[in-house]
Amino acid sequence: MSMEQARRITIASVDATLEGILQTPSGVTPGGILVVCHPHPLYGGSMHNNVVDALCDAALQEGMSALRFNFRGVGASSGSHTGGDGEQDDVLAALTAAADLPGGAANESHSAGLAGYSFGASMAARVRSRASPAPRVLLLVSPPMSSLAVSLIGDDSDPGSLPHDGERGGPHLLLICGDRDHVCPAADLEALAKRLRPEPDCVVIEGADHSWFGHESELRDTAGAFLRWHLAAG
Repeated sequence: MSMEQARRITIASVDATLEGILQTPSGVTPGGILVVCHPHPLYGGSMHNNVVDALCDAALQEGMSALRFNFRGVGASSGSHTGGDGEQDDVLAALTAAADLPGGAANESHSAGLAGYSFGASMAARVRSRASPAPRVLLLVSPPMSSLAVSLIGDDSDPGSLPHDGERGGPHLLLICGDRDHVCPAADLEALAKRLRPEPDCVVIEGADHSWFGHESELRDTAGAFLRWHLAAG
């Protein structure tokens, strides 16, 4: 892990004030910023999570800043869980805050990415078309398949049309799960990836289940390589 500086920040969301932690690499100007969304608040999810740690580490090792935050009702964040509506506002608020932080999109040479794990991945997928400034990358770890298809494709059965390449103006997309993940079965995630146009990157890590315990370094390095190619390089 890269040497870093960390400081607590406050993020103003709709009807809630969120606590966050901004991590920046020491000794360099950050080459971008990654906003990371944590897993389900009702099942113990918070910004202090092994997968959130791995994603933030991936950003830091690539010379980027990392912004993690607690959804409303978690830790010192005010408010209470709303089932997803208010939490989408929280993601949008974090992206807005990120634009003015070191490595954020307010600096023309830098830009923001958005990542989420499990419930956090669902929230990130749902807001990706409403964010302003729009994230340049979208990294979804173990997204729940029950909601992901609708978030990315819609309610019809036609092939998807999520734009994620630079020419079409949408985020570059990475889908990632373990081959032992029962919440996000690898075969289902790979099948969804093939429906999207253009087809996104889809990585399956051998031996990893939904918790990712023992596979954090593989997740970090996979995410880091993706960020290096699509975001940190500008």
